[in-house]
Amino acid sequence: MSSLPAIYPPTRSQPKAHTTPKDPADVVRYGMDFGKELAELGETVQSFTVTAEAGLTVSLPQELNGLVSAVMSDGDAGRDYVVTYQVVTTNAYVIEASGVVRVRNR
Repeated sequence: MSSLPAIYPPTRSQPKAHTTPKDPADVVRYGMDFGKELAELGETVQSFTVTAEAGLTVSLPQELNGLVSAVMSDGDAGRDYVVTYQVVTTNAYVIEASGVVRVRNR
């Protein structure tokens, strides 16, 4: 009998806006730190994904010591985009959190 991966409840209940808005022309790296959750579980990252609402381009995702990040580009000025960061740990825990990338003309 195989066991299903457990869903570990994230400590972030609402998407949090990343601090600095990006201009539609900016190409900027944003990220989410899962270090605390991973330490609490005694886990490491096996795989990860970064996805965004249509209109915001996500590229070059990477993970380093629990910090998951990706380069964000494009987007329509005046729009807020939810970006979802997800990690799967070595013991199949799934930890997910969302952030908001605000796109503004500067």
